[in-house]
Amino acid sequence: MDILTGNELTSGGTVYLDKSGVWVEDLQAARIFGKDELSERDAVLAATKGTGRVINLEIEEVTLDEGGGLFSSSGFANGFGRRVPPRL
Repeated sequence: MDILTGNELTSGGTVYLDKSGVWVEDLQAARIFGKDELSERDAVLAATKGTGRVINLEIEEVTLDEGGGLFSSSGFANGFGRRVPPRL
């Protein structure tokens, strides 16, 4: 499972593409792309690169954590069923 992440040009803040195609700061609102949606994910990535509004775009693999840490902008907290990048 993948999400799209980047940095908003004006603020530098980390943003995630949500289900409605809007870039948001909430990791938990990020749209998850399955293996069957790779072409759609790549099309969104290419279209976003063309705007210049979001930079440093990356495809980030995520998992649903069954009770480990919750990644958030303020650090870590305990959570259940939350999206967590695997490197954390």
